Amino acid sequence: MKPTERSITLLLRSRLGAYSLVAVAAIAILIASSVAKLPAIATGRGLVTGAASADFLTGAVSFGTALIAIAVTMGAMVFINNAFNLLRTSSLLYLGVFGFMEAASPLISTRACSGMMVALVVLLAMGLIYTVYQQPVSGAKRVFLVFTLLSAGSMFQYALVAYLPVFIAGCAQMRCFTFRTLLAALTGVVVPWWIAWGFGWIDLAQITFPAGFSVFTQLDLADTAQLVAVIIVTVIVGFVMTLTNMVKVYSYNARARSLSGLLVTVTIATLMLAVIDFANITAYLPLLNCCVAYQTALFFRIKAENRGYIAVCTILSLYLILYVWALLA
Repeated sequence: MKPTERSITLLLRSRLGAYSLVAVAAIAILIASSVAKLPAIATGRGLVTGAASADFLTGAVSFGTALIAIAVTMGAMVFINNAFNLLRTSSLLYLGVFGFMEAASPLISTRACSGMMVALVVLLAMGLIYTVYQQPVSGAKRVFLVFTLLSAGSMFQYALVAYLPVFIAGCAQMRCFTFRTLLAALTGVVVPWWIAWGFGWIDLAQITFPAGFSVFTQLDLADTAQLVAVIIVTVIVGFVMTLTNMVKVYSYNARARSLSGLLVTVTIATLMLAVIDFANITAYLPLLNCCVAYQTALFFRIKAENRGYIAVCTILSLYLILYVWALLA
Protein backbone atom coordinates (compact mmCIF):
# COMPACT_ATOMS: atom_id res chain seq x y z
CA MET A 1 0.00 0.00 0.00
CA LYS A 2 1.02 3.61 -0.51
CA PRO A 3 1.97 5.74 2.53
CA THR A 4 -1.39 7.58 2.41
CA GLU A 5 -3.29 4.30 2.33
CA ARG A 6 -1.27 2.95 5.24
CA SER A 7 -2.00 6.10 7.23
CA ILE A 8 -5.74 5.67 6.64
CA THR A 9 -5.50 2.03 7.68
CA LEU A 10 -3.64 2.90 10.89
CA LEU A 11 -6.16 5.64 11.69
CA LEU A 12 -9.14 3.31 11.27
CA ARG A 13 -7.39 0.70 13.40
CA SER A 14 -6.54 3.18 16.17
CA ARG A 15 -8.65 4.18 19.16
CA LEU A 16 -8.39 7.80 18.08
CA GLY A 17 -10.02 6.92 14.77
CA ALA A 18 -12.79 4.93 16.48
CA TYR A 19 -13.48 7.65 19.07
CA SER A 20 -13.53 10.27 16.33
CA LEU A 21 -16.13 8.31 14.37
CA VAL A 22 -18.24 7.87 17.53
CA ALA A 23 -17.99 11.63 18.24
CA VAL A 24 -19.10 12.47 14.69
CA ALA A 25 -22.00 10.03 15.00
CA ALA A 26 -23.04 11.55 18.35
CA ILE A 27 -23.02 15.06 16.89
CA ALA A 28 -25.02 13.81 13.91
CA ILE A 29 -27.66 12.29 16.20
CA LEU A 30 -27.89 15.53 18.21
CA ILE A 31 -28.40 17.50 14.99
CA ALA A 32 -30.98 15.03 13.72
CA SER A 33 -32.96 15.30 16.98
CA SER A 34 -33.67 18.97 16.25
CA VAL A 35 -33.62 19.04 12.43
CA ALA A 36 -35.17 15.81 11.21
CA LYS A 37 -38.98 15.90 11.01
CA LEU A 38 -40.05 12.46 12.18
CA PRO A 39 -43.57 11.41 13.15
CA ALA A 40 -44.24 9.85 16.54
CA ILE A 41 -44.73 6.19 15.70
CA ALA A 42 -45.22 2.96 17.62
CA THR A 43 -42.21 0.68 17.38
CA GLY A 44 -43.99 -2.59 17.96
CA ARG A 45 -45.38 -4.42 20.95
CA GLY A 46 -44.96 -7.64 22.84
CA LEU A 47 -47.00 -10.78 23.27
CA VAL A 48 -48.77 -9.21 26.26
CA THR A 49 -51.36 -6.64 25.24
CA GLY A 50 -50.93 -3.47 27.25
CA ALA A 51 -47.39 -4.24 28.44
CA ALA A 52 -45.35 -1.07 28.85
CA SER A 53 -43.09 -0.16 25.94
CA ALA A 54 -40.67 2.59 25.06
CA ASP A 55 -43.30 4.30 22.92
CA PHE A 56 -44.92 6.10 25.86
CA LEU A 57 -41.75 8.17 26.38
CA THR A 58 -41.73 11.50 24.59
CA GLY A 59 -39.60 14.59 24.09
CA ALA A 60 -36.30 15.00 25.90
CA VAL A 61 -36.94 11.91 28.04
CA SER A 62 -37.28 9.74 24.96
CA PHE A 63 -34.18 11.26 23.36
CA GLY A 64 -32.13 10.87 26.53
CA THR A 65 -33.25 7.27 26.88
CA ALA A 66 -32.20 6.59 23.29
CA LEU A 67 -28.72 8.05 23.87
CA ILE A 68 -28.27 6.03 27.06
CA ALA A 69 -29.41 2.87 25.29
CA ILE A 70 -26.94 3.45 22.45
CA ALA A 71 -24.12 4.08 24.93
CA VAL A 72 -24.97 0.94 26.94
CA THR A 73 -25.14 -1.08 23.71
CA MET A 74 -21.67 0.15 22.74
CA GLY A 75 -20.41 -0.78 26.19
CA ALA A 76 -21.86 -4.28 25.82
CA MET A 77 -20.20 -4.66 22.42
CA VAL A 78 -16.83 -3.66 23.87
CA PHE A 79 -17.22 -6.02 26.83
CA ILE A 80 -18.10 -9.01 24.64
CA ASN A 81 -15.18 -8.42 22.29
CA ASN A 82 -12.67 -7.85 25.12
CA ALA A 83 -13.90 -10.73 27.28
CA PHE A 84 -13.98 -13.36 24.53
CA ASN A 85 -11.57 -11.91 21.94
CA LEU A 86 -14.43 -12.26 19.47
CA LEU A 87 -12.84 -10.24 16.67
CA ARG A 88 -9.26 -11.12 17.61
CA THR A 89 -8.36 -7.43 17.70
CA SER A 90 -8.38 -4.62 20.24
CA SER A 91 -9.52 -2.13 17.61
CA LEU A 92 -12.77 -0.32 18.41
CA LEU A 93 -13.67 0.33 14.78
CA TYR A 94 -16.98 -1.48 15.27
CA LEU A 95 -18.12 1.30 17.62
CA GLY A 96 -17.58 3.94 14.94
CA VAL A 97 -19.37 1.87 12.31
CA PHE A 98 -22.27 1.18 14.70
CA GLY A 99 -22.51 4.89 15.53
CA PHE A 100 -22.74 5.84 11.85
CA MET A 101 -25.37 3.17 11.22
CA GLU A 102 -27.48 4.39 14.13
CA ALA A 103 -27.16 8.03 13.04
CA ALA A 104 -28.40 7.11 9.55
CA SER A 105 -31.74 6.07 11.09
CA PRO A 106 -33.02 8.97 13.24
CA LEU A 107 -36.23 7.01 13.67
CA ILE A 108 -34.43 4.67 16.10
CA SER A 109 -31.55 6.84 17.32
CA THR A 110 -33.34 10.05 18.38
CA ARG A 111 -36.12 8.45 20.42
CA ALA A 112 -36.69 5.48 22.69
CA CYS A 113 -37.24 2.36 20.61
CA SER A 114 -38.11 -1.21 21.59
CA GLY A 115 -35.42 -2.36 19.17
CA MET A 116 -32.73 -1.13 21.59
CA MET A 117 -34.15 -3.49 24.21
CA VAL A 118 -33.93 -6.34 21.70
CA ALA A 119 -30.29 -5.47 20.95
CA LEU A 120 -29.33 -5.30 24.63
CA VAL A 121 -31.13 -8.53 25.55
CA VAL A 122 -29.56 -10.47 22.66
CA LEU A 123 -26.08 -9.07 23.35
CA LEU A 124 -26.43 -10.04 27.02
CA ALA A 125 -27.64 -13.49 25.97
CA MET A 126 -24.63 -13.85 23.66
CA GLY A 127 -22.26 -12.86 26.47
CA LEU A 128 -23.82 -15.45 28.78
CA ILE A 129 -23.89 -18.25 26.21
CA TYR A 130 -20.22 -17.64 25.36
CA THR A 131 -19.32 -18.54 28.96
CA VAL A 132 -20.77 -22.05 28.70
CA TYR A 133 -18.41 -23.30 26.00
CA GLN A 134 -17.92 -27.04 26.67
CA GLN A 135 -19.69 -26.70 30.06
CA PRO A 136 -22.94 -28.67 29.66
CA VAL A 137 -23.27 -29.28 33.43
CA SER A 138 -22.03 -26.14 35.15
CA GLY A 139 -23.39 -23.94 32.37
CA ALA A 140 -27.04 -25.03 32.75
CA LYS A 141 -27.86 -22.14 35.10
CA ARG A 142 -26.57 -19.60 32.60
CA VAL A 143 -28.52 -21.28 29.80
CA PHE A 144 -31.61 -20.99 32.00
CA LEU A 145 -30.89 -17.27 32.48
CA VAL A 146 -30.44 -16.72 28.72
CA PHE A 147 -33.86 -18.15 27.91
CA THR A 148 -35.48 -16.41 30.87
CA LEU A 149 -34.26 -13.07 29.49
CA LEU A 150 -35.49 -13.82 25.97
CA SER A 151 -38.85 -15.09 27.18
CA ALA A 152 -39.43 -12.18 29.56
CA GLY A 153 -38.39 -9.70 26.87
CA SER A 154 -40.91 -11.17 24.45
CA MET A 155 -43.69 -9.86 26.69
CA PHE A 156 -42.63 -6.36 25.62
CA GLN A 157 -41.34 -7.05 22.06
CA TYR A 158 -42.47 -10.19 20.26
CA ALA A 159 -39.37 -10.14 18.00
CA LEU A 160 -37.42 -11.88 20.79
CA VAL A 161 -39.47 -15.05 20.31
CA ALA A 162 -37.58 -15.68 17.06
CA TYR A 163 -34.27 -15.79 18.95
CA LEU A 164 -35.27 -18.77 21.10
CA PRO A 165 -34.35 -21.33 18.38
CA VAL A 166 -31.28 -19.22 17.51
CA PHE A 167 -29.88 -19.72 21.00
CA ILE A 168 -30.84 -23.40 21.03
CA ALA A 169 -28.53 -23.63 18.02
CA GLY A 170 -26.07 -21.49 19.99
CA CYS A 171 -25.96 -24.13 22.73
CA ALA A 172 -24.99 -26.68 20.10
CA GLN A 173 -22.32 -24.33 18.73
CA MET A 174 -20.93 -23.91 22.27
CA ARG A 175 -20.77 -27.71 22.54
CA CYS A 176 -22.99 -27.80 25.59
CA PHE A 177 -26.25 -29.05 24.11
CA THR A 178 -27.48 -31.89 26.32
CA PHE A 179 -30.81 -32.93 27.80
CA ARG A 180 -29.85 -30.97 30.92
CA THR A 181 -29.30 -27.72 29.01
CA LEU A 182 -32.43 -28.30 26.89
CA LEU A 183 -34.45 -28.71 30.08
CA ALA A 184 -32.85 -25.55 31.49
CA ALA A 185 -33.78 -23.67 28.31
CA LEU A 186 -37.41 -24.86 28.34
CA THR A 187 -37.72 -24.01 32.03
CA GLY A 188 -36.30 -20.55 31.35
CA VAL A 189 -38.96 -19.98 28.69
CA VAL A 190 -41.82 -20.95 31.01
CA VAL A 191 -40.74 -19.34 34.31
CA PRO A 192 -41.29 -15.61 33.45
CA TRP A 193 -44.81 -16.32 32.21
CA TRP A 194 -45.58 -18.54 35.20
CA ILE A 195 -44.39 -15.85 37.64
CA ALA A 196 -46.24 -13.04 35.84
CA TRP A 197 -49.46 -15.06 35.75
CA GLY A 198 -49.06 -16.29 39.34
CA PHE A 199 -48.66 -12.77 40.74
CA GLY A 200 -51.58 -11.53 38.68
CA TRP A 201 -49.47 -9.18 36.57
CA ILE A 202 -50.93 -10.58 33.36
CA ASP A 203 -54.10 -12.35 32.36
CA LEU A 204 -54.22 -15.18 29.84
CA ALA A 205 -56.57 -13.09 27.70
CA GLN A 206 -53.81 -10.50 27.30
CA ILE A 207 -51.48 -12.94 25.57
CA THR A 208 -51.91 -12.47 21.82
CA PHE A 209 -49.60 -12.34 18.83
CA PRO A 210 -49.65 -8.89 17.21
CA ALA A 211 -51.40 -8.93 13.85
CA GLY A 212 -51.62 -6.21 11.24
CA PHE A 213 -48.95 -4.03 12.87
CA SER A 214 -46.64 -2.09 10.56
CA VAL A 215 -44.39 0.89 11.26
CA PHE A 216 -44.74 1.92 7.62
CA THR A 217 -48.43 2.79 7.96
CA GLN A 218 -47.33 5.68 10.21
CA LEU A 219 -44.66 7.07 7.87
CA ASP A 220 -45.04 9.29 4.82
CA LEU A 221 -43.54 8.35 1.45
CA ALA A 222 -40.23 10.22 1.95
CA ASP A 223 -39.56 8.71 5.40
CA THR A 224 -40.54 5.26 4.15
CA ALA A 225 -38.17 5.51 1.17
CA GLN A 226 -35.27 6.57 3.42
CA LEU A 227 -35.89 3.77 5.91
CA VAL A 228 -36.20 1.18 3.14
CA ALA A 229 -32.91 2.41 1.65
CA VAL A 230 -31.21 2.03 5.04
CA ILE A 231 -32.52 -1.51 5.38
CA ILE A 232 -31.46 -2.51 1.87
CA VAL A 233 -27.93 -1.16 2.37
CA THR A 234 -27.62 -2.79 5.78
CA VAL A 235 -28.87 -6.18 4.60
CA ILE A 236 -26.53 -6.18 1.58
CA VAL A 237 -23.50 -5.06 3.63
CA GLY A 238 -24.35 -7.60 6.31
CA PHE A 239 -24.58 -10.54 3.91
CA VAL A 240 -21.42 -9.59 2.02
CA MET A 241 -19.33 -9.01 5.16
CA THR A 242 -20.60 -12.16 6.88
CA LEU A 243 -20.07 -14.48 3.92
CA THR A 244 -16.60 -13.03 3.27
CA ASN A 245 -15.58 -13.45 6.91
CA MET A 246 -16.81 -17.04 7.11
CA VAL A 247 -14.07 -18.15 4.74
CA LYS A 248 -11.39 -16.93 7.16
CA VAL A 249 -13.21 -17.91 10.35
CA TYR A 250 -13.25 -21.53 9.15
CA SER A 251 -9.46 -21.62 9.64
CA TYR A 252 -9.65 -20.62 13.32
CA ASN A 253 -9.29 -23.09 16.20
CA ALA A 254 -12.37 -24.89 17.55
CA ARG A 255 -13.19 -22.38 20.31
CA ALA A 256 -12.77 -19.33 18.05
CA ARG A 257 -14.91 -21.01 15.36
CA SER A 258 -17.66 -21.63 17.92
CA LEU A 259 -17.64 -18.05 19.20
CA SER A 260 -17.57 -16.56 15.71
CA GLY A 261 -20.13 -19.12 14.59
CA LEU A 262 -22.68 -17.84 17.09
CA LEU A 263 -22.09 -14.27 15.87
CA VAL A 264 -22.66 -15.48 12.31
CA THR A 265 -25.84 -17.31 13.36
CA VAL A 266 -27.24 -14.25 15.14
CA THR A 267 -26.26 -12.00 12.21
CA ILE A 268 -27.87 -14.20 9.55
CA ALA A 269 -30.96 -14.77 11.70
CA THR A 270 -31.37 -11.02 12.21
CA LEU A 271 -30.86 -10.33 8.51
CA MET A 272 -33.54 -12.87 7.65
CA LEU A 273 -35.94 -11.64 10.33
CA ALA A 274 -35.52 -8.06 9.13
CA VAL A 275 -36.74 -9.21 5.71
CA ILE A 276 -39.42 -11.66 6.86
CA ASP A 277 -40.92 -9.41 9.56
CA PHE A 278 -40.35 -6.24 7.57
CA ALA A 279 -43.35 -4.48 9.11
CA ASN A 280 -41.63 -4.63 12.52
CA ILE A 281 -38.23 -3.57 11.21
CA THR A 282 -37.50 -1.09 14.02
CA ALA A 283 -37.35 -4.03 16.43
CA TYR A 284 -34.46 -5.62 14.52
CA LEU A 285 -32.54 -2.65 13.14
CA PRO A 286 -30.45 -1.75 16.25
CA LEU A 287 -29.33 -5.38 16.69
CA LEU A 288 -28.72 -5.68 12.96
CA ASN A 289 -26.51 -2.59 13.19
CA CYS A 290 -24.55 -4.23 16.04
CA CYS A 291 -24.01 -7.45 14.09
CA VAL A 292 -23.04 -5.73 10.84
CA ALA A 293 -20.68 -3.38 12.71
CA TYR A 294 -18.97 -6.43 14.25
CA GLN A 295 -18.74 -8.13 10.87
CA THR A 296 -17.34 -4.98 9.24
CA ALA A 297 -14.65 -4.68 11.92
CA LEU A 298 -13.77 -8.35 11.50
CA PHE A 299 -13.56 -7.89 7.74
CA PHE A 300 -11.20 -4.94 8.24
CA ARG A 301 -8.98 -6.96 10.59
CA ILE A 302 -8.74 -9.73 8.00
CA LYS A 303 -8.30 -7.48 4.95
CA ALA A 304 -6.45 -4.52 6.49
CA GLU A 305 -3.25 -5.18 4.53
CA ASN A 306 -5.20 -5.67 1.29
CA ARG A 307 -6.76 -2.22 1.18
CA GLY A 308 -9.59 -3.19 3.50
CA TYR A 309 -9.99 0.49 4.32
CA ILE A 310 -11.72 0.99 0.95
CA ALA A 311 -14.68 -1.15 1.96
CA VAL A 312 -14.93 0.47 5.40
CA CYS A 313 -14.76 4.02 4.03
CA THR A 314 -17.33 3.13 1.38
CA ILE A 315 -19.71 1.81 4.03
CA LEU A 316 -19.25 4.88 6.22
CA SER A 317 -19.86 7.12 3.19
CA LEU A 318 -23.06 5.29 2.32
CA TYR A 319 -24.44 5.81 5.81
CA LEU A 320 -23.40 9.44 5.74
CA ILE A 321 -25.43 9.87 2.55
CA LEU A 322 -28.38 8.07 4.14
CA TYR A 323 -28.10 10.38 7.15
CA VAL A 324 -28.22 13.52 4.99
CA TRP A 325 -31.22 12.02 3.19
CA ALA A 326 -32.95 11.55 6.56
CA LEU A 327 -32.43 15.23 7.39
CA LEU A 328 -33.85 16.34 4.05
CA ALA A 329 -36.76 13.86 3.93
